[in-house]
Amino acid sequence: MSAITVQWLMDFESRMRLIQSETYSSLVAAENQWWGDITKVSTTGGLRELFAWVLSTARLSDAGELGGNVNFQDMAMLETDFRVRFANAGLELFKSQMLDQDANGLQIAAAWTRQVTAMAAYWPQTQVVNLLKNGATATYNSYDDVTFFNATHYNNPKATGAGSYSNTHVSVPIDTSVSAEVALQNLSTVRSRIASIKQPNGVDPRFLKPHAIICSSALYPRVVQLTDAKFIAATGGAGVTGGTSDVEGLIRSLGYGKVIEAPELNGWGSDTTYFVVAKPAGVPDDELSGFVYLEREPFTVRYYTGDGGGAGTDAILQRTNKYEWNMEGRNVAGYGHPYLIHRCQAGA
Repeated sequence: MSAITVQWLMDFESRMRLIQSETYSSLVAAENQWWGDITKVSTTGGLRELFAWVLSTARLSDAGELGGNVNFQDMAMLETDFRVRFANAGLELFKSQMLDQDANGLQIAAAWTRQVTAMAAYWPQTQVVNLLKNGATATYNSYDDVTFFNATHYNNPKATGAGSYSNTHVSVPIDTSVSAEVALQNLSTVRSRIASIKQPNGVDPRFLKPHAIICSSALYPRVVQLTDAKFIAATGGAGVTGGTSDVEGLIRSLGYGKVIEAPELNGWGSDTTYFVVAKPAGVPDDELSGFVYLEREPFTVRYYTGDGGGAGTDAILQRTNKYEWNMEGRNVAGYGHPYLIHRCQAGA
């Protein structure tokens, strides 16, 4: 290669964009992209977006035989202010690295494009995982001004007399420290607690059911074993020999239909903490979610040269004989409905 021409730069950038597109497409479709199962994705046209969460406070009341008295009710609404943030990365190469084949500039640029595109595809999941791990930490609050994972979320934060619920559950281990029989009992306990959560009116049920379990790689085989089991060893009492129990019907009724392996949880929470995703019956998946991912600008790679071609030129780059690539996007992840995500742990 004797010189870098404008046509050469345009062809090179086209190849980089093709690499970017192919890498992103393959990663988005990969099985390790699970964040979308628990996240509502939305776009915004500004720096901030105000989400209004309208609470289901409506309730019918008996109006007597004549029906002349109408029971008027107030609708409650909570708001969350999401502000988008920048996320970016950059690469600089000297012109000599691109011009001289033995300097490996082309290979470096191509490798960087693949790697940063992979990070862009994975970025929403890293943000959701951070929220998941820190949901019980001070300042990581839900729209009701308490930590997202909390023992006291009021059914109606505007009328605390309507009762409360918890989305953090302790002493419900399902790892091998307990028998499979006890583990299933603990999953049944979590399910019953989820099913007991009321609407904001404090009376009607939300009809919530477990949808999935998110766990570490260490816990994953155990959870698969539990949710796919047909028979488990039954524990015998004093002087009684244990046998086996048919649990297929029980497991089917519990509703834990999906097990999500999250390597991001490896080594965290002693590998025994797991999360149960709940879903209300009869509500479209995109209507409600435990998390929100708001995108202002999608991740884009921009190319800057000093040679008068490509996506952009810069006098400074021309003087310093450099080429520059920038990957940048604007987005933010935040909490949605706390009753849809439940943290479960072995200890108190």
